[in-house]
Amino acid sequence: MQKLLDKWYFGLIILPIITNYFTDYVKLPYLFKNWNYTFIFSLSILVIALLYDNVILKRNLKKINYIPNDRDKKIINKLLELLDVPSYQKDIYEQDSWNGYKKKALDNIYDFIEEAELINNKISDKVLNKLVEDLVGVLKKFSVYSGNNLYSDSKHYYIPDKNSEMNIKKLEKAQPVMNQMTTEAFNKLNVLFDFCIEKNYLTINTEPSVEPTKLDPVQN
Repeated sequence: MQKLLDKWYFGLIILPIITNYFTDYVKLPYLFKNWNYTFIFSLSILVIALLYDNVILKRNLKKINYIPNDRDKKIINKLLELLDVPSYQKDIYEQDSWNGYKKKALDNIYDFIEEAELINNKISDKVLNKLVEDLVGVLKKFSVYSGNNLYSDSKHYYIPDKNSEMNIKKLEKAQPVMNQMTTEAFNKLNVLFDFCIEKNYLTINTEPSVEPTKLDPVQN
């Protein structure tokens, strides 16, 4: 009962009645001169408000009780495991491109892109599928760009060439671009995670931190 009384629109019933009573001898619009119209108007507003409240309540319940498609759930968890989100955050996003990246972390990105683009891994949830496509798009650009500016110095790292003044100047131009790409990808990854959490898709615990920061570049 208290919840009903707290609703603002219940005042719409009482207010016209009180207004009609205390202004009986004052010239008012026709609506407030006739009790029948006053009640009809008030009840109409009340019904509309209750219907609106009902729609909002159903939407909220739908979000809370959303049951994801089992196939979609399996696909998205597989993709995120391939990407290895903690590794992406620590070994890609939080690193400055000036220092290069771990080969394993970059290989995870390649594997993620390859699997996400397979027709068998297309997700039926249109919103989730779009979020995955957006992430793949940014990571593909980063993969191509970094591939043109990094080389493998060993089995474990891809690093930029700093052996000449010309290469250093090239890196100085490429560095902020790669950093911006990894930041954009990380932001899209956070949006994807928020959606997966809201819709109960996740079965793995690999959520990225909210506010990580890039490390300062090591100038050679």
